[in-house]
Amino acid sequence: MPSAPSRPRYDFLDAFRGFLVVNMIAFHFCWDLVFLKGVDWAWYRDFTLPARFWQTFIRFFFILLSGYCLNLSNHPLRRGLELTACGAVITFVTLIAMPEDAIIFGVLTFLGAATFVGTPVRKKNNGGTALSAICLFVSLLLYILFRGVSYGFIGIMFHPLIRLPSALYRGYFMTFLGFIAPFFHSTDYVPLLPWIFVYFMGFFLGRITLPVINERLSGNGKNHNSDSSRPRGDHSGRLPEDGGNHGSDSPRPCDDHSGRLPEDEGNHVRAKTPASYATAGLRWIGRHSLLIYMVHQPILAGITYLLMIMK
Repeated sequence: MPSAPSRPRYDFLDAFRGFLVVNMIAFHFCWDLVFLKGVDWAWYRDFTLPARFWQTFIRFFFILLSGYCLNLSNHPLRRGLELTACGAVITFVTLIAMPEDAIIFGVLTFLGAATFVGTPVRKKNNGGTALSAICLFVSLLLYILFRGVSYGFIGIMFHPLIRLPSALYRGYFMTFLGFIAPFFHSTDYVPLLPWIFVYFMGFFLGRITLPVINERLSGNGKNHNSDSSRPRGDHSGRLPEDGGNHGSDSPRPCDDHSGRLPEDEGNHVRAKTPASYATAGLRWIGRHSLLIYMVHQPILAGITYLLMIMK
């Protein structure tokens, strides 16, 4: 019985996610060094422009990539439940271990909710490239307009166009939506507004680019089936969001694989270079990003504690 044809792999998604995870770990390690060990880095402690840019870069592209990968999901609702559950665990643990720095409505909680919101759109959006491009532009515009929601307004580049009523800024549910209550504090706060629009930017970007990528990866159409305009695979939609549940009949961005394109099967041997090892490492990190996210902070705290007692 002939073997099934090779299917395209999305190594670049794993590698880019791994790059973002490395940045996230470095950013959080800086937090531990500054606020636990007392390292005097004013640029980080005072949250100056470099620190703000670094944090926003990581968050923006994590969410963008998660929306992009919603196109590849076989089980988005199951993934959404997993992310929501992990977010609840993070909230519970931080409330117990460090209540003054607890994480409430953090990135995992957001990604779980965004998956639930995005799944119906994924099922209904079949309008082709032109419609996806329009939706991408609208999502970008809405993200820009709603950036100031947490500060009480809708505007452009933090210049208010519409002042929002203070009655909106009450309670935990409205805070989750983006209308942050005065009493609320969280070390990691990612509300639906405006970040849901970044998620949809990634989703519609995937609608535009994945059919082209699929065609190229499949060897000029050798393995390109008729419904490739709706690319399928496993959704990582998480900060972490990858690491399993990939359907056996679809392209899989997060499986453990050799990194070869389908046409590379055979006796072709590539020389290993430092760059190839680094890329393979990033792909591995990207495929296990959820697990790494869940365990990295306790490990970093332990390293920081060792540095403190060795001082």
